[in-house]
Amino acid sequence: MNTTQDTTTHLSTLLARVRAAGAGEDEAAFDAAIMDAEAVIVSAIAQAARDWPVNATVSHVGPVEECGDGLYADYSILLSVGPKSAKVGGWRCCGWVLPGASQDLDGSGLRNWGDSQPGFWSQTDSDGQLSGKPHVGPSEYALAVHPGYGRDGGMEVGLGDIVPGLSPEDLETVADHLDMSQAWAPLVGRIEDALAEAIGDVDVGEPDGETIWAELSEPMRDVDDVRTGAWGGYFLVAAKDEVGAIHVSHADDGWQDAVGRAASRAIVAEIDREIAQHDEQ
Repeated sequence: MNTTQDTTTHLSTLLARVRAAGAGEDEAAFDAAIMDAEAVIVSAIAQAARDWPVNATVSHVGPVEECGDGLYADYSILLSVGPKSAKVGGWRCCGWVLPGASQDLDGSGLRNWGDSQPGFWSQTDSDGQLSGKPHVGPSEYALAVHPGYGRDGGMEVGLGDIVPGLSPEDLETVADHLDMSQAWAPLVGRIEDALAEAIGDVDVGEPDGETIWAELSEPMRDVDDVRTGAWGGYFLVAAKDEVGAIHVSHADDGWQDAVGRAASRAIVAEIDREIAQHDEQ
């Protein structure tokens, strides 16, 4: 076929043959027309996979937020496939892997570390039960890009996008009689590669001290420079130093020193107040 219009005309003619052979109960002609139509569609999709620009870029990465018993961050990917574009939502499961832990947040093993695993901020594409990654799924007559579980956005590329100008009757004939699930493979592959590269660019940074300080909300009793509490299932300790900088600790990564210094300052300040009151008498 030399032009898109040639492809549309030729495929429409073949699909009309499918309908005619089916109505006339000519099984041999019916099977032959289906095979010819499938060959044209496979060729058209393969050409689109070669010629169409396919791009995916990260357009937004949201803040870390508590959801249920975990921490998550949403993101959006701007996806363009040939003449179509859409935003596709996803999410990352986030949190702190504790020192010595044998598994990451999604349940996967940390074999390279063993018991010496030092602990770190982690972000994964799954929480062990659900996936936050956008994914591609072909069907018999369309290709669909789905967002991560529970998120918005997506895209569908149908045969009408590949071979524009087909009538509703032609598209219905394809849906009823032709299995196109394998024909989509070349375009599926290109979209999957673009999505994988974009998802790899998503970086959810460890929340800063100000964010955690605000989430913990209330100071410890009698020590204004220390806050403790649970956020997303993690018990955290936040302490301000002499210049107001916030140091956040979790599990056993040295919180005693930070809290001790803050508590000492509180005690010293209280004693100073008592001395001042005594001197005024």
